[in-house]
Amino acid sequence: MQPGLSSVRLLLEPQVTSHADEMFLHLQNPALYTYIPSDVPQNLVALRLRYTRQESRRSPDGSEAWLNWIVRLKGSIGSDKTPCIGFVQATVCLQEKTALVAYTVFQEFWRHGYAKEALTSMLDHLFAHYDLSAAEALIDTRNIASTSLVEAVGFTQVEFLPQADFFKGEHSDEYRYRLDRSPISNSA
Repeated sequence: MQPGLSSVRLLLEPQVTSHADEMFLHLQNPALYTYIPSDVPQNLVALRLRYTRQESRRSPDGSEAWLNWIVRLKGSIGSDKTPCIGFVQATVCLQEKTALVAYTVFQEFWRHGYAKEALTSMLDHLFAHYDLSAAEALIDTRNIASTSLVEAVGFTQVEFLPQADFFKGEHSDEYRYRLDRSPISNSA
């Protein structure tokens, strides 16, 4: 079982099928999909099915680990306020020892540093437990908040990908960002 993670203000719970019921309403905000080729989930059943597929935590051929966490504010579990504030995810290529990371924080929680805190917590876990050489993120060039976030965490832009995707009726250029594992010092 994928472990839960914790940071100063956040708890990251391994995503399971039952989270779909709680996440569905939050995921209906079209603003979350401005810079990504995904769309608002069609219905709760479809979201449950997606979460069920992801719950295996492995690609069908076993070459990738699919790691997804639901992000909560500490102390909010069981409250009627906003128990979930977003999610973080990583696709770990087990042979190459790299991960492609993504993150979403719901709009009412933007600009509070939660995405940075959740991403950092996940990255710390990935580098410690998956022996990664690097983590990468693909970001639409128009998404200034996201490029600023990964740069603040230590990622470096390594590639510009013109017309990397086509969605919502137009082409999207992307940046590929990379965070290499810090060398471990063996000095006494």
